[in-house]
Amino acid sequence: MLNFNTQAGFRNRYSSHGQVFKASPLPKRLKTGFAATVAMLLLCCFSFQPLFAQQCNIATPSGTNVNLFLGANGNVTLNSNVFIPYVSSPNCPGGSIEIWFDILATVPFPPTNYDCSNVGNVVPVFVTIEGPFSQSNAVLFNVTIVDNLPPLVAWPANVNAPADPAACARAVNSLTPIVTDNCPGSYVVTWTRTGATPGSGSGSANGVYNVGVTQVNFSIDDLNTPGPVNGTHTTTVVITDSQAPTITPSSLPNQVHIANASCQASVTWNGGFHPVASDNCSLMFPASLLYTIQMSGATFLAPTSLPTVGPPTAFAPYTFNQGVTTVTYTAFDGINTTTLTFTVTVNDTTAPSFGAAPTVSTVAAVNCSAPVNINLTPFITDNCTIAANIVKTFTVTSASSGNSPYPLNVPQNGANVNATFLAGVYTIVFKATDGSNNMQTHTLTLSVLENTAPIAACQNFTAYLGANGTVTVNAQSLNNGSTDNCAVTVYEMFIGAGPLWVTSQNFNCAQIGNFSALFRVKDAAGNTSTNCGPVTITIADNMPPVAQCKNISVNLDQVGNTQHSIVATDINNMSYDNCTPMGSLTFEISEVFGGPYGASVVFDCSDVTTNVNPAEIVYLRVTDASLNVSNICSAQVTVNDVTPPTALCQNIAVSLTANGTASITANNVNNGSSDNCSFTLSVSPSTFNCTNLGANTVTLTATDIDGNTATCTATVTVQDLTPPTLVCPASPINVYLDANGNVNVPASLVGAGSTDNCTITLYEIRKVAINPAGFGPWASSQTYNCDDVGLHTVRLRVQDQSGNPNPIGTGILCNNAINVVDNIAPVAICNSVSVALGSNGQVTIPALSVSLGSTDNCYSVIFPTCILTREISTNGGNTYGPTALFTCGNLGSNNLVHVRITDCHGNDAVCTTNVTIQDNEAPVVTAPADITIECTASINPTVNLSLGTATATDNCTATAFVPPFTDVVTGCLPTGKDDYSYLEIR
Repeated sequence: MLNFNTQAGFRNRYSSHGQVFKASPLPKRLKTGFAATVAMLLLCCFSFQPLFAQQCNIATPSGTNVNLFLGANGNVTLNSNVFIPYVSSPNCPGGSIEIWFDILATVPFPPTNYDCSNVGNVVPVFVTIEGPFSQSNAVLFNVTIVDNLPPLVAWPANVNAPADPAACARAVNSLTPIVTDNCPGSYVVTWTRTGATPGSGSGSANGVYNVGVTQVNFSIDDLNTPGPVNGTHTTTVVITDSQAPTITPSSLPNQVHIANASCQASVTWNGGFHPVASDNCSLMFPASLLYTIQMSGATFLAPTSLPTVGPPTAFAPYTFNQGVTTVTYTAFDGINTTTLTFTVTVNDTTAPSFGAAPTVSTVAAVNCSAPVNINLTPFITDNCTIAANIVKTFTVTSASSGNSPYPLNVPQNGANVNATFLAGVYTIVFKATDGSNNMQTHTLTLSVLENTAPIAACQNFTAYLGANGTVTVNAQSLNNGSTDNCAVTVYEMFIGAGPLWVTSQNFNCAQIGNFSALFRVKDAAGNTSTNCGPVTITIADNMPPVAQCKNISVNLDQVGNTQHSIVATDINNMSYDNCTPMGSLTFEISEVFGGPYGASVVFDCSDVTTNVNPAEIVYLRVTDASLNVSNICSAQVTVNDVTPPTALCQNIAVSLTANGTASITANNVNNGSSDNCSFTLSVSPSTFNCTNLGANTVTLTATDIDGNTATCTATVTVQDLTPPTLVCPASPINVYLDANGNVNVPASLVGAGSTDNCTITLYEIRKVAINPAGFGPWASSQTYNCDDVGLHTVRLRVQDQSGNPNPIGTGILCNNAINVVDNIAPVAICNSVSVALGSNGQVTIPALSVSLGSTDNCYSVIFPTCILTREISTNGGNTYGPTALFTCGNLGSNNLVHVRITDCHGNDAVCTTNVTIQDNEAPVVTAPADITIECTASINPTVNLSLGTATATDNCTATAFVPPFTDVVTGCLPTGKDDYSYLEIR
C-alpha cells in the first residue's frame, strides 16, 4: 500500500524511568472500534488535533483504459502504483490505493509481472482507496500490456571485395543485421536487392553476390508496435572481377624451323588447334571476353578475333618468313588481360650456289705473262639473299709455279679475277656468303703456259746437324746462279742413288759425312733444265753437349776422418748431346770452375755440411764424340756425418746453496763420451732447487757436427744442509678474540719472519709464564681467551723440509710477541617496558630493566669475569646515567630512550626502545547530596534541577575537574491506570 500522508499517532521516546508505548497493527475488522478508543486517549492526555472519520470516494470515472508499457528487459509489474496518476479522493487524505480481481474479492490483487508473451492482453482491475476510517467505492480499470520500445539495429557495413577464385561472384557472410529488442522475436527484418544481384527475402541477406554493384535495402518492423516500418537501411555490395582470363595451355614452346627454297617455312603448334580462352565471368558475361591472335616481326598479322566458346578452333599451317616472328594470343575480359606469347624463328641454312661456274681455265703466256679475266658473279644465286647482297670473295694460291698479281692467300672482294698473271699454275678459291652467314666455295685452276727451259748452275754445300740431331738440306742451297727467260720457280736435287728428285732432304747423326748429288731447276710453266753436277753435300756436327747437374748427398764412413770419393757421373742429371748418346759422352768433375777436371773428387770431416759450413760446390764438364765441349754446370754436394756419438754417464751428488739452488755442467756427469768427428755435450736439467731434493734423473746429450745425437742418464742427488734462521716478531702481533671470546694463534704467525733456503715446514710455540716462571707444551698453535687480554711471551722453534736443524732444539724466546685484543663490541638488545607512576607522579627506571638481553663475547651471566656497564639516556644519547626519571609529563608510549652497553675492555654499543608510562591511580571524587523529585499528573511539566558541583584530587592533576550536569523532566507518560513516569535527559 502507498501512504499519501503520515498516519496520525504517538511520538514515542526512550526513558530510563518508564516504559515506551508503541501501537501495533490490527486486522481490518477491528479498525473502527480501535479508532474511537485512540481518539478518546488523545483527548485525555495530549494536545494534538484529532482526525474525524469521513466517507472516502474515488472521483475518477469508471471504464478508464490504462496502458502498461514493458520495460527494456521485456518485463513490467502491475501493482497499485500504476493507478496513482488515475485516482484521487479529496475525502481520504492519507488513504492508500488497493487493487482487486473483482468487487467480491477479499484478498487484494498481488503485484504481478507481465512479459512479451502478454503484449496485447487486457487485464481488468478494481481499484479502491483505503482511508483511516472507511473504504472508497471500487472503480474498474482495463489495463492493456503494451510494448512501445522499437528495436535497436546495427546495420551491415558496405562490402567491397573481389570475386571468389574461379567464380564471377562472391559468397558474402557479413549481411546480417544485429537486432536488439526488449521482446526478442517480435520483429521482422526484410530486404530487397537491386543491381547486379536482384532478389528479396527476410532476416540475413548473406549469399552469393555477382560481380558488379548490388544495393541491399533493409527494413525492420516491430510486430508489437503498430504503425509504419520502424527502420530502413541500404548496404552497398561491390564485387569486383580481379581475375585475369585463362588461356589453355598457359605456355607454348618457341618454334625453330628451316627456311625452304622460297625462304619460308610452314608451321603449326598445339596439335593444329588454337589455345582455348576462358574467364571466370565468361558464362555470366559471354560477350565481355575478347580473344585475339596477332603476329609481329618477320611475319605480320593484325589482331584477329578467335571464338571464346566451344571446342578448340583448328587452323591450317601458317607460312612464316625468314627471321623471328612473335605470336601473341590475348584474352581481355573488359578489366583484366592475359597473354600467351611465343616466337617462331625461321632460319636460313642453305648456302649460296655457284651453279655451272667453270673449274678450269687455261691461257697462253706472251713474254712470260698473260691477262686473265674470270667473272663468276652471274653464276652465284641464293634462296633468301638477292644476288646484289651476297658477299663474294676470292683468294689466289700458286699451285705449282708462277707469281700471282694478288697477294697469295689474301681474300679479294668480288668474284671477278681480272689481272695479268706470270706463267705458272694457280689455284683460285671463290667464296659466296649469304645474309645468314651460310657460305659456299668454288675452286678454279688457272694455267698460264710458257715453253722455254731454264739453265741450271750448282755448287757444293755443308749442312750442320741441329739440337735434335737432324738437319734439312734444301735443293735451292745447291743453286749457284741458275737462270730462266721468265723465272726459276722450282729447285730439285738427286742424292746418291736416288731414287727420286726432291726439293729437300733430311739428314741425322748417323749420316755425318759427304754425299754426291745432281741439281736441276724448273720455271713457272713447268719447263725443266738439264742436270748440273755432281756436287758434294757435307753433313757435320758442331753443336756441343748440354751439361745438366743435380745436387747430391753423401755420407762419410763410420771411421773418423775417412775420405769419401764421388765420380763425375754422380752429379750428372741427364746431360745430353744432339748426336752422341749419354753412354758415349765423356764426363769430368772439378771443385774449381776453371779446373783442373778429372774423374772424381774426395771429401772428409772438414767438408761436413752444417749451419755454418755450407754444402760443397762441384762442377761438371761433358765432351761428345765430335770433341765438342759442353757448358759448365754446378751441383751442391751435402756431406753428411751419419755416425752418432757414444754417450757415457756417471752419478754425482750436489748441495743446495744458501739461496736454495744448485747447478751442474755436462762435464760433471760425462764419463768418456766420443765421436768419429767432433761433438759437444749438454745436460738437462742442469739447475736444481728445493723442489728437487733427493735423487734426480738427468740426461747427458752428445751432439756431433752433423746433428747426430746420443744420450745417457745419470742420477744427481740434491741435498739441503742449511738450517732455518729463527726471527721473532719486531713488534707484538695483535690477535683478536672471536665472538666466543677465544682466539687461536698459529705458530707460523709468530715465526712468519723466519727464513730458510728452502721451506720451513714445521712451526711450534710454547707459552712462557714470567711470574711465576713456567712453560707450556710445544704446539703448532696456542689458544687465548678473555682472561688473556694483553701481552704474552712465547718460545719459538722451526724446522725445514729436510729436517734442519736436527734435533729441532728449544728455539728462541720472543718477548711480548703476542697481544691479545678484545675489539668486539657488546650486542646491545633493548626491551620495552611499561611502568606506572607512583602517588608522587614519578617513577625511576634502571638501565638494566630495558637491556636484559644484551650480551658480549667476554660476558657470562654465570661467571661474569667481564662485567657489562649499562647506562640509559632520555635526551637522545647526549648524556647517560645508571637510571632515568619519568614524571606525569611522560605519560604514554612515546618515551624514546637510548641504552649504552660497555664491556670490561671498553667496547660499547647502543640500542633504543620506548618506555610506556602509565597513570593507574584514579582521582578521588567527592559527590553532591542526593535529590528526590516527584512526578505530578499535569501535562508536559518542565523542571530544571541543579545537583551541585563535585570535587576531586589526583596524583598528576593539581585540581580534578568534574563538569556540572542537570536533569530535565520533559513530561509524564502513563505506565498504568493511575501511574506516570517521566523522561530524564542528561
